[in-house]
Amino acid sequence: MTPQKPTNAVDPSAVWGVALILLAATGPLYPLLIHGWSEWNTDYTAVQQARRMVWALLYLCMAIQIWRWREAARRVLLAQPVLPFAAAWFAASCLWGPSPVKGGVALVQYAIILVFGGAAAMRLGPLGLLGSIRLMGLVVVAASAVMAVVAPLYAFGQHVNTGALRGIYIEKNHLAQVLSYAFVAALFEAAAAPREGRARLWLGVGAIAAALVAARSSVALGQLLLGGALALSVAGLAGLRYGGWAVGAAALAGLAALGATLPATLAALGEDMTLNGRTELWALLWPHVEARPLIGHGFFGFWSRPEAASIPDVLGWNARGAHNGWITALLTTGVIGAGLWALHWSFIVAAALRTLRPGGDAALAGCGALAIAHLVWSMFEANQLTQMNWQGLIAGAAMALPVWARAGAAARRSAARAVG
Repeated sequence: MTPQKPTNAVDPSAVWGVALILLAATGPLYPLLIHGWSEWNTDYTAVQQARRMVWALLYLCMAIQIWRWREAARRVLLAQPVLPFAAAWFAASCLWGPSPVKGGVALVQYAIILVFGGAAAMRLGPLGLLGSIRLMGLVVVAASAVMAVVAPLYAFGQHVNTGALRGIYIEKNHLAQVLSYAFVAALFEAAAAPREGRARLWLGVGAIAAALVAARSSVALGQLLLGGALALSVAGLAGLRYGGWAVGAAALAGLAALGATLPATLAALGEDMTLNGRTELWALLWPHVEARPLIGHGFFGFWSRPEAASIPDVLGWNARGAHNGWITALLTTGVIGAGLWALHWSFIVAAALRTLRPGGDAALAGCGALAIAHLVWSMFEANQLTQMNWQGLIAGAAMALPVWARAGAAARRSAARAVG
């Protein structure tokens, strides 16, 4: 990737504002509501109340900003050809859910998250977006370091994950999830920066990486490796310059080796073939997918049904979601809704792949890598079609990729005509 200076100055207050909204959405204050130093706490009443209160304020802030950035929101929405059809189906699915009103409210909340993420990305531009996510990650690292000094018994998990850094979050995987996005953003922002400003940015990359390793989250580290290998594959195979084919072939070979040695690799990362019980959860959920394959149980509908109440008892742990974004889509909106959502994402992925090319804009490539990282996470977390989920902001920001890719292609065509 070629380092490039930003063509448009980004308002620092906007960058910091988006960073603080991202930070608040990740839920960093909830540990203060948990009594004792247990890694797991089955009484989530106080936490859920705090989440609703925090998110009510966030929805208000995001709605105000959407109005202020309405032109940016309009541009990003017009670039999503499938989104209106998906939204219409999701709205219709609320009618056959257990509570159409709750489903409708949840859909509006998710729409606010997506539109704000897209408008913010358009307002900040690729470099500003990376900067916001990096700043959010650095604040998390600094606050977690303070927590490690002030309350080490909490900051380093007890019982289940003794010694693993969870910092200002409820558990280590939450910290690692946040930092994995921040690491990708910081890495590409440093690559895009002018030479004289890189040292400070690389220090930030190192601090985020150190905290990510300290979290000892094998899930996050494994997903980061998988996302990195995919990004290298795409970047390498996108062109012949700088040995691109060799890089791509090596990355694809690494993915093949990972698949062939998956049990041993998972064991080395401290996991088992159930992925911390995820595959057992998916096996329990699949019959419910098959029960209503085409239309699903309604947006935000399945986990309100009586049949969902017994799942945590069968598993022996408190499963409060499908831990898979696409199973969530199938459960709630059926094959029709999941298919429309996948088609919507296909345009984003196509744009992301066009950004990951040798010699391209490193900041734009970083945004494409974030979209790929989000999809990798969706295989292990319910980060699709879920309100009160901060990763929805990443999904919304990814909607700016088709706009940016189209503008870049137009600029290259104009440059080629000028040269010719």
